[in-house]
Amino acid sequence: MGLMRRAPLSIELDFVAARRGPRWYGWALLVAGIAGAALAFGDYRTEQAELAERQKTLERLRESVAHAAPTQRAAGGRSVSPDEAKAALEVAAHLNAAWGRLFAGMAAAQTESATWISFDGDASRNSVRIAGDARNLSAVFDLLERLNGAEGIRDARLSSYEWTNAGAVPVVRFHATATWGSGQ
Repeated sequence: MGLMRRAPLSIELDFVAARRGPRWYGWALLVAGIAGAALAFGDYRTEQAELAERQKTLERLRESVAHAAPTQRAAGGRSVSPDEAKAALEVAAHLNAAWGRLFAGMAAAQTESATWISFDGDASRNSVRIAGDARNLSAVFDLLERLNGAEGIRDARLSSYEWTNAGAVPVVRFHATATWGSGQ
């Protein structure tokens, strides 16, 4: 029996790591994440309910205003004289001027040798003032001719011009006027 005591112990040669189970802090993080998601979902449902209630209230207010508005106008409104109505219609016509046609006509008339610096449209007078630069006077006259041919713009005239330098390049700075719109 003495021989058995001296026998070496068996060697464990396991190179594959043993899989460990989840630790307590992993489970705690999972529980905290689920609790946070539940709280966020609860807040979401509460906010959705409040939003639905506000939309119902807004719809009720709109309906009440729509039903009350004609009676308030009839009770508190005053009749408009023909002169006031005419003036209001003139202002509305000037505000609804054909700005798109003016811009399209201006863009169609522009060339590479002459360009706009600024223009100022006056819908009440159906006029537009134009300032621009050109390489030479013939480019200015070509631009004015093209402007006269543009849709909705007519009677383009040169008001003034002067020779100036844009950097090292000499240019003609010009000012012109034109009539636009229906010409009322």
